[in-house]
Amino acid sequence: MAENQEIVATGRRKTSVARVRMTAGSGKIDINGRSFEEYFPTAPLQNAVLQPLQTV
Repeated sequence: MAENQEIVATGRRKTSVARVRMTAGSGKIDINGRSFEEYFPTAPLQNAVLQPLQTV
C-alpha cells in the first residue's frame, strides 16, 4: 500500500452499516476508540479479526 493511500469499505446487513478505513501505519487496530484486544477479549475472537489481514 502506498504511504498516503487510504482504503475505505462499507458492509451492510439489514439496517446495520459497518465502515472500515485502512491506512499504512504501525499495524495498530482500533475499534470504536478501543484496542482490538480490549474489544475482543478472547484469543479465538482476536484470531478471527486478524485472519483476513494476514498474508500467505
